[in-house]
Order: sequence, then C-alpha cells, then structure tokens
Amino acid sequence: MSTVYLYYTFHYEKAKELSLIKKCAHDYTGISAIEPNIVVNEYGKPDFDSCMHFNLSHSKDLWVCALYSEEIGVDTEFIRNKDYSRVARSVFEETPDSNAEFFRKWCQKEAYLKYIGKGLSALHKQIDEGLYYQYADIDENYVVCICTKEKADLKIIEI
Repeated sequence: MSTVYLYYTFHYEKAKELSLIKKCAHDYTGISAIEPNIVVNEYGKPDFDSCMHFNLSHSKDLWVCALYSEEIGVDTEFIRNKDYSRVARSVFEETPDSNAEFFRKWCQKEAYLKYIGKGLSALHKQIDEGLYYQYADIDENYVVCICTKEKADLKIIEI
C-alpha cells in the first residue's frame, strides 16, 4: 500500500505557500536541491508536472500539504460555533446534526472537489462514494480530510 504524506504547520502565511510546498517536496523526495515545477489546470488546481502530486489547504492558522504518488485532494476547516443549517440544506442531501458534523462533511466535500480538480466550481450535493476518504487527527479545533482513489497509509508530519 502506498503512503500519503500529510505535512502540517500552524506557522505559515499565505504569501509563503510556495516555500511550504517546496519544503514538503524536499522532505518527500529526500532531494534537497529539488525545484518542483508547478502547473495549473483549467480550473486553477496547482500540481507538479511529475509523478508526484500535491494539494494544499489552510484554515485560520493551520496549513496542510498532502503529497502522494497519485491524484489527491485535501481540505482543512476550523470548527466554528455558528448556525450553518441554511448552508447545509443547500449543499448536503442530509442536514448535519452538529457543527462538528457539518465541518466534517464540508471538509470531505471540499477534499473531493479538490481531488477532481474543479474546486467549488463543481459544487453539488453528492460526492463520489467510490473514492477513499480519511481524516487526520491533528488538532481538536480543526477537521482535515484527505481524498484518494484507493486506501493509503497516512504519515502525518509536523513542520
């Protein structure tokens, strides 16, 4: 079974996201001089132009970068205490019972949309149940969901 490498930090800024991606790529490949070439698909999803794939997400202070040998989608959300029932009715087939469940489902949906490479432009109520979704336990105030084609081991690395 292959392994998803999930890097996370609470210490990055939006302007430094490229340096975060490079740092993760260096660690993943073991090659310190690697300068990954990043390409963008027609919907704006960035990826490497090689056999290695990545996806990046952040919410509030948490940044996550997932690297994998195949397509991958990752999302993180800070769990806020707010009424999301109206939003939930418009984007989910079944309304979540709690804020924690809302963010878990929302995070899964975004990870799926990032996996297929269309982002929120393809927002609809159903996700592909034939894909594999796993959650990373990084911090109790955040949800992190990873979407891959098949089950993979998960290695979580703080940077």
